[in-house]
Amino acid sequence: MENRFCSALSNRHLLTISLVILLTSACMAYLFGNSSIVSVTERTTIVAKDRSETGQWIILANEKKIDVVDFSTWALLEENEEYTVSYESKEASTKYVLTNVVPSDYNGQF
Repeated sequence: MENRFCSALSNRHLLTISLVILLTSACMAYLFGNSSIVSVTERTTIVAKDRSETGQWIILANEKKIDVVDFSTWALLEENEEYTVSYESKEASTKYVLTNVVPSDYNGQF
């Protein structure tokens, strides 16, 4: 009799754990699977750059604010200079992140 009780109890635990894993997987797929990444490459001028305690960014001629993750890269960029920049954003987001930058005298070659 105890054996059946333990077996039923462990089956409930197994079912509960399986259900939790299934729901977690479905939530992760929904959160991360529905937003595709949009990548843009353009030749443009950096009109401004700024930083705060939370990070640093540049403003392009088209008025887009691009976050620059690497401080060294941000420090080397100059205002009123032309660059070929690549940046990414999630499809439904207005936050852009710099992925690559090349000075204009390199003819846009990465």
